[in-house]
Amino acid sequence: MKFPRMPSSLPPYSTLIVALVAGAIFPLSLAPFDIWPVALISIALLFQLSKSLPTQQAVWIGFAYGMGFFGIGASWVYVSIHNFGGANLFLAGFMTLIFVAWLALYFALQNYCFKKISGSSEISKLITFVAVWVLFELFRRWMLSGFPWLFAGYATLENGLAGWAPVLGVYGCSLLMVFSAAALSKAVPSSLIEKLLPDLPSGSPSKKSNQFAWLVAALLPWLGGYGLQQIEWVTPATDTAELNVALVQGNIAQQKKWKPQNLPSILQLYQHATVTLPPQDLIIWPESALPQFIHNVEPFLEKVQTQLPEKTVLITGLLEAVPGEKQGYKIYNAILTLDQQQEQQIYRKRKLVPFGEYVPMEDYLRGLIEFFNLPMSKLASGNFEQPLLKAGPLNIMGLVCYEIAYPELARQENSDLLLTISNDAWFGNSIGPLQHLQIAQFRALEIGRYLVRATNNGVSAIVDEKGQILDKTEQFKFQVLTGQIKKMVGETPYFRYGSSPVFLFCTAILIIALARRITGK
Repeated sequence: MKFPRMPSSLPPYSTLIVALVAGAIFPLSLAPFDIWPVALISIALLFQLSKSLPTQQAVWIGFAYGMGFFGIGASWVYVSIHNFGGANLFLAGFMTLIFVAWLALYFALQNYCFKKISGSSEISKLITFVAVWVLFELFRRWMLSGFPWLFAGYATLENGLAGWAPVLGVYGCSLLMVFSAAALSKAVPSSLIEKLLPDLPSGSPSKKSNQFAWLVAALLPWLGGYGLQQIEWVTPATDTAELNVALVQGNIAQQKKWKPQNLPSILQLYQHATVTLPPQDLIIWPESALPQFIHNVEPFLEKVQTQLPEKTVLITGLLEAVPGEKQGYKIYNAILTLDQQQEQQIYRKRKLVPFGEYVPMEDYLRGLIEFFNLPMSKLASGNFEQPLLKAGPLNIMGLVCYEIAYPELARQENSDLLLTISNDAWFGNSIGPLQHLQIAQFRALEIGRYLVRATNNGVSAIVDEKGQILDKTEQFKFQVLTGQIKKMVGETPYFRYGSSPVFLFCTAILIIALARRITGK
């Protein structure tokens, strides 16, 4: 089939389609599919397309790749907008398309930077492509509150590259995954690439000796990862026995949760599930388990508190209303602890979800459609520096929902346990909640701590320090998950140094590449 001739600034239709498909298959490497070799294929195709075309065409290739990448990987946004935001089929589809197109611009800009910085040699192109990819993941984490989702490093959770996670974190794993993919593409004979991608300009054929060298280079990170997996970075504390934990998954439908007439039955459900448990060290309810402000349910909380066993700590998600400095109230998405030994402790969510928990350009968008008036869509963010939550012998790093996707938030000195509470009911029966769980698993692996995840409708889980799920609930089912957790001691290299080494390494590569480009060396 022959396509009409494209303007010179645009790549051929067939090449754009290849880029779109290459991006669309990438999410198959992540949860819930976990076909991780697909990430290698997807990234290798983008590298081959991008390096072979002029800058303007490479920018369009990046945009097409991003449309497929986010169109499939972030498709769960449509569920939230349509099912729970009140937008009709066409409006929800249009808003999702705008969201995906905005994110696709990251890959367009990424390719532009790659073409402008990389040199003419194949080695320069490869290492620049890798460095730009990783820096744009870091950039995407930060820009406009951030969208730290669908990182290449998450595709390494179930393979040999996972050994690097406690050393370099998710961005380091992204670096090695992208390097391996690009190097493997260089190991493929030029004749085969020309057959697969016939519309690309033909380059100089690769020597067989070079192909073998690239293959070895691609395999080295995997060999190193398998070796690192043999190292025990952390060990169980000898002064603390295993602790019993219970996660209460209420499975309250979003359509019912915020209706005042349903509050009594919700309170009864959580109270009954809690007081009928055998003795536990920790009992955890999910994000905004009780759809009310703390001060409105204080009598209920006090009653539950008196019914707790002496050494049991109850942790729940709730909304907190605090009088503002001028007028009205500041509302926080919070974590509250209750026990019979000490005063209540509160953690206030720091990273809010755009449009879900606050509305950018609020004066223009608030009230435009029902989606911008969702419950909890006008929240305040907590202070960045907050103390750890204390529960018995544990110092707990508490994170609410979306916050678990920010690696740096999980790295707090002296923490013994990662806790994340969430309400993934907003995303229905989509791939979003399972991607969210995989991200949480990676945080546990990075810092070498157990993680407990309590959600409203699944998946709630207990994860060990290796990022492996010890037990989990089913989705869309009321369930109480019980199990044991361990206090771990010691620090992984990533826990100590964070993402700074990877950031500095990639920045140095780009500075050197740019200097060589400017000087013509």
